[in-house]
Amino acid sequence: MLGRIVMQGATIIILQDTDDHVFGGFASDSWRLGPNFIGNQTSFLFKLDPEILTFSSTNYNNHYQYLNLHQQTMPNGLLMGGQLNYPGLWLDCEYGTGKSSLSCTTFQNYVQLSGKEDFKIKHCEVWGVGPVPDVEEDVREVKSVLDQDPASKMMLELSGRKLHSEGIREEPE
Repeated sequence: MLGRIVMQGATIIILQDTDDHVFGGFASDSWRLGPNFIGNQTSFLFKLDPEILTFSSTNYNNHYQYLNLHQQTMPNGLLMGGQLNYPGLWLDCEYGTGKSSLSCTTFQNYVQLSGKEDFKIKHCEVWGVGPVPDVEEDVREVKSVLDQDPASKMMLELSGRKLHSEGIREEPE
């Protein structure tokens, strides 16, 4: 699933738990791996079964989207809304389990999405909606290691060190 959502534009996630509750969320921004929350107030959570409800942004915080993996000190998984320990919707990186807290400060009039706070996933679908972005606005061009510290590079040159990788640069695409 990760390869299908990272940097792919807006997505809708629809889940069914083992208690047959159907729920999910709309993520307005492309998912990105990292320890920070992303997204904006157009993101929302929803329930479809046993009742139809939508939960729009409170603008209380910016905890719309979180996605992290392979970290020892941060939670690893996908989160929409709430806090790291009190999520509106949490999908653990070990596929098959999730969590939906009793309250969520990110979304208005929120009620728990799943049948139980800790749930097992019966079905999961992720749909891309809208165009795939050409380039994300806040993704900055990665500099070469040769350019990151020009002062150190100069000191190496002055001390007579040969910069073997100076002529080896990847061509921009």
